[in-house]
Amino acid sequence: MEIHDRITPQMVEKFESRIRQSPLVVMDGNIPRETMNYILGLCKDATVPVWFEPTDLRKAAKPFSTDLWKTMSFISPNLNELRMIAKSIGVCSSSVEIPISEMSPGEVLEETCSLAKELAEHIYMVLVTLGHLGVMVVRKGTADDILFQAGKLVHTTRNNDPVSARLYSCPQVEKLVNVSGAGDCFAAGFIVAMLQGLSECRCAAVGTSCAALALQTSSAVPAQLVPAKNTAWSLKACFQQLL
Repeated sequence: MEIHDRITPQMVEKFESRIRQSPLVVMDGNIPRETMNYILGLCKDATVPVWFEPTDLRKAAKPFSTDLWKTMSFISPNLNELRMIAKSIGVCSSSVEIPISEMSPGEVLEETCSLAKELAEHIYMVLVTLGHLGVMVVRKGTADDILFQAGKLVHTTRNNDPVSARLYSCPQVEKLVNVSGAGDCFAAGFIVAMLQGLSECRCAAVGTSCAALALQTSSAVPAQLVPAKNTAWSLKACFQQLL
């Protein structure tokens, strides 16, 4: 893991022109905090949206030590990572955390909604992976909104629009082989679909299809994240409106 420390602000600076021309920058929790801050500052100046993948509970709060976190457009934590982020910015649902394994599905969804809603007042979209319960998307807007158009993030909502939370069901697989990498594959599918101009619900459908492929392979990432020949993506996203 020490190789990530080589990704310094000076290294990233060499690619500034390419970053400024990018439709989206994806940043994970492994790189140094000062590099994260440099990337967030650069992308803020260039109006390039940033997707933050926390990667690990111990690293989830790293970019939240300054107000630069409010310049992020997307974050994709699990509930434990979301709790850590909420603590770092002074937002907690309770003083005592109940282990997720001891919570009912309703309690998990209620806490996730509460914490993610606070972040969504500043971040364009909060995606929280919830294992067998699925993925919760929290943002201002509707499930039918197109998120990117002509390579640019679409800001279709107004500041006074309410925050909505939608739960997209998890993929159903006949033979579960490996759970490692499913979250990353979901994010990859969601991002690709988003950049192609699909709506939120269709992006979620592509993401869950990618996650389903990951669950059925022994490697963390399938060799090919596309459906089998003559098989279309399952674009019938099932979700529940929660807020």
